[in-house]
Amino acid sequence: MKTALRAYHQMGFEIHAVALSGRAAMRLHESIGFITSTIANTKLDIVKRKEGTTGIPEYSKLINQGIVPDNLSSGAIYFHQTERDDIARVCCDLYQQSPSDSRIMAPTKKLVADINKLTQEAVNSNGKLLEFTMHGEQYYQNLRLNDQILFTQNHYDKGIQNGSLGTLTNVEFYGDIYGAVTLDTGEVIEVNQPVLDCMELGYAITLHKAQGSQFPRIIIALQKGRIVDRAWLYTAITRAEAEVHIVGNKSEFQDIIKVPSNASKRNSYLVDLLKKI
Repeated sequence: MKTALRAYHQMGFEIHAVALSGRAAMRLHESIGFITSTIANTKLDIVKRKEGTTGIPEYSKLINQGIVPDNLSSGAIYFHQTERDDIARVCCDLYQQSPSDSRIMAPTKKLVADINKLTQEAVNSNGKLLEFTMHGEQYYQNLRLNDQILFTQNHYDKGIQNGSLGTLTNVEFYGDIYGAVTLDTGEVIEVNQPVLDCMELGYAITLHKAQGSQFPRIIIALQKGRIVDRAWLYTAITRAEAEVHIVGNKSEFQDIIKVPSNASKRNSYLVDLLKKI
């Protein structure tokens, strides 16, 4: 893309690069070198992120249209019938099958926290804790060497955004530095107090934090709730490049798809205001 856009630019074309979220726009800018921005209220109905052989484009398009797929497991999409109380455990089990290329998506912070706790215990219970000394006292965070890390605040001076992901690759304490995180971009970030304050486990993340990202293998913790609708499910599935695992109850899954998305229910005074102009 970078080469093609530079060629068009040299031929005199004006380049406008857009993405769906702020993080995606920034990553696009890093990739191509042109000024980028977000794109607004355009309907996405074609998925170009993945190979057609996975079945992900066809499956996600049906969901976007409110149609329940005939086969809940199809191609590289696997549906795991699971009752609500077992969702966290099943997601943790699936993650362990391929930790290096998996990420778990969940709708609520509580479910994310439950899955992260289980997954850390399963895959990294013996990792060295991140410890540090402050005012002569010893402190530690429940973050371990080689844990997956999510950043929850922007620190643009360090190349960190709300939603940035990485791996805790150093927990050696020296001076004001508590260790280091290697971002998924390859950049190494030193952990000081402000950075530490916005670090969480990142084996599981909310879909909101995943906007603009993509992963080879996605595990979706599906729970019926206020924010979970067909648009949420469509977006979660289309974060995956190659493989999707949906963990939840079949009847809830069908209900989520059949009911119109929350966006269609929004009412505002905008139409009346526009008529008055």
